[in-house]
Amino acid sequence: MAWAKLTNHLNRLPVGMVRGQKGLKMNDTINRILEAAKHSKNYQAFERDMKKCENAYDTCGLYQIKAEVWIELLGEMESNAIYSYVENKYVPGALDPFNPRT
Repeated sequence: MAWAKLTNHLNRLPVGMVRGQKGLKMNDTINRILEAAKHSKNYQAFERDMKKCENAYDTCGLYQIKAEVWIELLGEMESNAIYSYVENKYVPGALDPFNPRT
């Protein structure tokens, strides 16, 4: 059942994101996310986590999947919602795909 949900999720992603091709769209999405959070109090920790997502995106397996999910979820949010999340709810390390607790 979980595999079917994951497959369904991956089938909705753009081809470049599913195949691990580090495309322009993914870089643009990360840049937009970081720009939206730029003036929040947790920006430095959030930026570190997003860089880890970017690195994990180039790997394979669970790390890549976690990174794709975070990038996609944050990429679908409006800029003010990203800022509000990072400012009020974000916990440093929460988006780190290499963190075993996430």
